[in-house]
Amino acid sequence: MRFAGRVALVTGAGQGIGRAIAIALAARGVRVAICDLDRVLADRVARETGGVGIACDLRDPAAIPAMIDRGRGVVVNISSGGERITPMRRCP
Repeated sequence: MRFAGRVALVTGAGQGIGRAIAIALAARGVRVAICDLDRVLADRVARETGGVGIACDLRDPAAIPAMIDRGRGVVVNISSGGERITPMRRCP
C-alpha cells in the first residue's frame, strides 16, 4: 500500500500506541494530524512528525467538526484513544 502523500488523523496520538502509529506513518511519508486531549502532547508529537497538533475531546460530539476541519484532507482515520466515539460520517 502506498502511504506517501496521504493524510492521516490519529486520535490519542499524544503518547503511547497513538504516538507510535503517528511516527510510523510519518516515516512512510504520510502527513499526520495529531489529535489528543492534551494540547502540549499533541504539539510535541506534531513537531516530531512534521504534522499538525489538534487538541480535541472526542467524547464531545460538538468538537469533532472542528477537529476534522483542522485535519483537512484526511483520507485515513486511526482511532487509538480509549473512549468509544461516534464514527465520522464524512470527511471533507
